[in-house]
Amino acid sequence: MTNAFYSMSSAVIVAVLMAGCIGCATGRVSVEDPSVRHQPSVVAPPSIGSDFSFIDAMRQYRENPTTEQKQKLAAHPAIGAIARHHQMTRGSSAANEELLEEMLARERDPKKTQRIVEYWRQRPGELRRLIRAAFSYLPQDTHLDGRVFFVTHHNDCIVAPPDAVVDLSLPFFTDPEAIGVTILHEVHHIGFIHHQKYDGPYLTEEPERLLKLVQYATQMEGMAVHAVYPIIKDRLTPELLSGRFTQDYRVYVDPAHANEICRAYSRIYRQVSQAKTLTDGEVETILTDMTNGKRLWYQFGAWIAWEIEKNQGVTRLAESIRQPRIFQATADKLMVRCQNNVAKGST
Repeated sequence: MTNAFYSMSSAVIVAVLMAGCIGCATGRVSVEDPSVRHQPSVVAPPSIGSDFSFIDAMRQYRENPTTEQKQKLAAHPAIGAIARHHQMTRGSSAANEELLEEMLARERDPKKTQRIVEYWRQRPGELRRLIRAAFSYLPQDTHLDGRVFFVTHHNDCIVAPPDAVVDLSLPFFTDPEAIGVTILHEVHHIGFIHHQKYDGPYLTEEPERLLKLVQYATQMEGMAVHAVYPIIKDRLTPELLSGRFTQDYRVYVDPAHANEICRAYSRIYRQVSQAKTLTDGEVETILTDMTNGKRLWYQFGAWIAWEIEKNQGVTRLAESIRQPRIFQATADKLMVRCQNNVAKGST
């Protein structure tokens, strides 16, 4: 999600849980053959589909800005999904019309946006493969009756189960192919939240509740990062690994970096678990480091997921969504291991 912090002292901090594009790799990928390791025999149900109808309705309104066309846009289910996300993350409702006005006020590069839209509109097979790849890291009986709505001018990528919304006009989207990673990431979030809802409340200044938030988001974001790994693993060049978001995959190829991430995560984890109170400033620093500062829960969460898959298989990893103690047990072991490495003087 593009704006992670709306207020550092209220329920809306939960916005970081629904992180979308801000938490996704944007490296160039091919999705012809995801080659998921130990992949269980599961395919995405046909009820999960992609939907470009909002983009078409937006174009019609731009060409003919009538009241009737505007009302059709405001009633579109993509706007409904955005409204549900607003309620989930900010704890307050927003009218569809208000959300639409915000979108209409934004400027975007029309030529770039059109190029990206047409790229994906012409590739329904790749979209289906991306959805299947996401489902291969979900429990095998997962069935979701939702859609991935492609939009423009929203300024974000979000999840509002059973749907996701992907804004193809985001300024940092330049390579159409790379957006496939975001789509996969978002679809995995839908399935994760379907099986494991965060039950709050979201008063994260309280250490016990902040710890619960950290545990939940580490698994949700880490597993979504890891779900992308099979289609990106053969393209982890130094240039890609230095990217703003694709740096998450350094934990797969650089043991020293993985240990550094683990130790940084462990320090915050201990701080939160041992604290009696936390100031707003401490909470802000913690969440910044976990999200778009050091991206700790993305990277450490991905390393946890990788360890579970290597040692227990992808089916066990997928089941950890419904049994988060599996994921947390591996997280605890890795935190002990990286601290032991420090004590032994190794990286």
